Amino acid sequence: MTDDYNPAQEAIFREVDEDLRQENLKRIWDKYGMLIVGAALSVVFIVAGYQMMVSYKTRVRTEDSVKYQKALNLLDDGMVKESAKIFAELSNSTRTGYGNLAYMRSADSLDNTKDSVNKLQKMVSDKNTDTVFRELAEIKQAMLLADTIELAQLKKRLKPYIESNSPWRSSAMELVAGAMLRDGDADGAKKMFKQISEDALVTSGVRSRATEMLVVLGKK
Repeated sequence: MTDDYNPAQEAIFREVDEDLRQENLKRIWDKYGMLIVGAALSVVFIVAGYQMMVSYKTRVRTEDSVKYQKALNLLDDGMVKESAKIFAELSNSTRTGYGNLAYMRSADSLDNTKDSVNKLQKMVSDKNTDTVFRELAEIKQAMLLADTIELAQLKKRLKPYIESNSPWRSSAMELVAGAMLRDGDADGAKKMFKQISEDALVTSGVRSRATEMLVVLGKK
């Protein structure tokens, strides 16, 4: 994983967690209603060069972070076009991980789900993009398609994540569990949520949500 990625890691997981939370709440509400990121000089130059590099990276990360947050704030205020413009500009940046996050956000802003999925596919297929972001793009594709594709197709798409120690494992499991609920397979959903609630590798937020889902579904 590259240094450029690290500063945005927390933001990535926070966004995915929030997206999944909203998707699951909507699905539960729809179905159950209310139940519901020399040598000395050489050393001096090396150290100075390193410090300059760190300083530069810190500056551009801060710049990108500020732009990204501004776009999010505009989005929260309902200024969709204005936020989409900033996301589009930032998505062309390869300086930090925020460019990748902005690219995915710009995909989210498209009106047509198929167009969004196709735009995300460009990131999934781009071998020059950090693996974590390519995988995240694939998870977001699944989020967009979860309500419309068949359960078997969703499982096939997410199987590599569910059967590995991928950082997106629990997200993939939540999506499958939600699709099971959509299809009326409450027992299958309970088993999946139970796996998540007992998985020591998942974050406390995801585990807590899975536990809440088990309560809603009558499995406590």
